Amino acid sequence: MNIVESQNVEKVYGENENQVHALHNISLKVVEGEFAAIVGTSGSGKSTLLHLIGGLDYPTKGKIFVKKKKSEICPEKTYDISQKKYWICISELQFDAGTECI
Repeated sequence: MNIVESQNVEKVYGENENQVHALHNISLKVVEGEFAAIVGTSGSGKSTLLHLIGGLDYPTKGKIFVKKKKSEICPEKTYDISQKKYWICISELQFDAGTECI
């Protein structure tokens, strides 16, 4: 079973000549029991994709499903995330040149 699935997801911020294309045609599947990492350079859309999957924002185009349910923002509802079974962990690691990592 797919825990997370995105289909041709795009996210555009701004309007007209001020548009920024954060995501373009992103499709992925994460199967139950699978560990996945979203990696890339700064500004490549990692956090944007996680915000869309987590329901904190909505795609300009495409669809996102979490446990086969279409992810949509419902501003009139308040969610209690402590009752959710699946979590998204965001880890941002930055290292300076010459820093050792163990």
